[in-house]
Amino acid sequence: MALRTDEVNKFRARFYALAFFAFLAFSAIVIRLWALQIQRGEEFTQKSEQNFVQEKRLIADRGLIFDGKGRLIVDNRPALDLYATPAFVRNAAGSLAAIGPAMQLTSEEEAAVLKRIKGARGLDRFQGALIRRDLSRDQLELIESQRMMGELAGFYISDSGVRDYRFGELLAHVTGYQNEIGADELERRLKTGDSSYKLGDLLGRRGLERANELDLRGKDGYERVVVDNTGTRQSEALTRELLGDDRRHEPLPGKNLVLSIDLDIQRAAEAAFTGQAGVVIAVEVDTGFIVALYSTPAYDPNRVTGRLAGKEKERLDANPLKPNINRAIQEHYAPGSTYKAFTALTALAHGLITPESWIPCPGYYKYGGNKWRCFKDSGHGGIQLHKSLVVSCDTYYYSLGAKLGVDALAETAKSFGFGRRTNVSLDQEIPGIVPTAALHDEINAKDGGYRVSMAINTSVGQGANAFTPLQLVMAYAAIANGGTLYEPQLVRRIEDVDGRVVKTYEPKVANKLEYKQEHWDAVRSGLCGVVNEAGGTAYGKRQPDLIICGKTGTAQVKKLKARVKDQKVLDYLDRDNAWFVGYAPGDAPKYAVVTLTEHGGFGGGASAPTVVAVLRAAIKGEFITKDTTKAELR
Repeated sequence: MALRTDEVNKFRARFYALAFFAFLAFSAIVIRLWALQIQRGEEFTQKSEQNFVQEKRLIADRGLIFDGKGRLIVDNRPALDLYATPAFVRNAAGSLAAIGPAMQLTSEEEAAVLKRIKGARGLDRFQGALIRRDLSRDQLELIESQRMMGELAGFYISDSGVRDYRFGELLAHVTGYQNEIGADELERRLKTGDSSYKLGDLLGRRGLERANELDLRGKDGYERVVVDNTGTRQSEALTRELLGDDRRHEPLPGKNLVLSIDLDIQRAAEAAFTGQAGVVIAVEVDTGFIVALYSTPAYDPNRVTGRLAGKEKERLDANPLKPNINRAIQEHYAPGSTYKAFTALTALAHGLITPESWIPCPGYYKYGGNKWRCFKDSGHGGIQLHKSLVVSCDTYYYSLGAKLGVDALAETAKSFGFGRRTNVSLDQEIPGIVPTAALHDEINAKDGGYRVSMAINTSVGQGANAFTPLQLVMAYAAIANGGTLYEPQLVRRIEDVDGRVVKTYEPKVANKLEYKQEHWDAVRSGLCGVVNEAGGTAYGKRQPDLIICGKTGTAQVKKLKARVKDQKVLDYLDRDNAWFVGYAPGDAPKYAVVTLTEHGGFGGGASAPTVVAVLRAAIKGEFITKDTTKAELR
């Protein structure tokens, strides 16, 4: 019993001790509250009434873009932006009227800014509203002079960065550009739970800027400062006292892209191209990575990023050659005689011919009551597969097309990737058109649907065929490597701001093409003869130290009553499109290159020299400049 009494006494002692310490803690809290609310209450009330917390966004640096050799392609340059904090703006309409013209704001833009300032509620009243991005020196001087006169209350200038596309039009259709997010798009994003953008923010609109928006865009930080009721920033000591240490969160920069594009090869494509409009693409045969993609005419991304000036938009819209269009993926064209390689493979696979089969060419092909002309009026006589590719005999392929039918040709075309998007990481890619009997039945229903004549036209790359240049070069790369069709890619890896690799891209196989080795060999032999054998349609472009193989193509864009051999007598838009697609070295291909010269006439003269120059740049390291004359190129 005595033992239990001792335990009770110990428990009471502990209880009283805990109660005493609790009393001391509670007393300390009461004393602190008394000091804050009674002794200094009036002081803090005055501070809370006279000061406000303004939160300024710290815009994250956007990730950089490098070429495959680590050379900077897209950078960020410092800029100054004009903001207004709605809570501190005294005369929004008057202020905007005073600076609006100098800020180059349209009436619609002024109205939108005014609506945002006047419509701000709650904490949004203390968030800065963007007025004008990337102020010029004259605009800065105007703002400062207005502020010195006591105007522009609530307006302030903040640091930011603006994209610097260092090579302008050269890489425009690869890099793309940014522009401001609109109110409607912002609302749609908010509905999906994406609150990372604010009105006036920039985001990628075209090219890799758009495709890699999530990687390139960093995470914004913020800085909270104490200001008085005029928006004037208060002392650091007061800010620390009211807000503590959690006043600034540094922004997190975006990730960097390292491309497969080689700036030297891209420059060679620009320098060698001699047409008014067209495209040049070079790819690695064994990986599918793109080392050059040049589409012209183009736009300067520096002039369309942010706010697109009205005069610049008018200039671009007025250009009939459509510089906004990426011809590599957004336009499709009849492939002309470059298609003959696929007709040949189809006929070989179906057992319709062997490489030794002879087909007569009297200068035309006759089927029913219709006659199709060969480009050589006198004909080629009896001709086999190899020479039919070398000299590009039309009659040989007319005959194959009539016997194969359009669906057999379509099956081969689709296996090589035609008629579907390549999945390259660029926006607005179109699938192209592979004609089938069903398609002709649909689009020519009033005229009786599909007819054999349509397969005859298809066999030489005319008719309803419509492919993108990127599809064509990837298909020829598959011929060069023996049957592996790759998906084209532009980004080799993604790195963080310190250069550490975040993600690496490996080659992607789109299809494995199964043809007999002797069939591959027969077609490739013919393609090498095009450039390296007398009589070949590109024989004049042969290189003594580099075996180049490929195919010329001349595709009609307008049906003419008679064949015109001198295309220069025609109006520009009536001239044929000129193709050349090739690869090198012929015995161990590394690169495939396609050039399309819109309305360039004949492929051997207009496009083959560009392909040769680009292949020499890629393989031999011989880089030309824009000053190189046409004679030197050829």
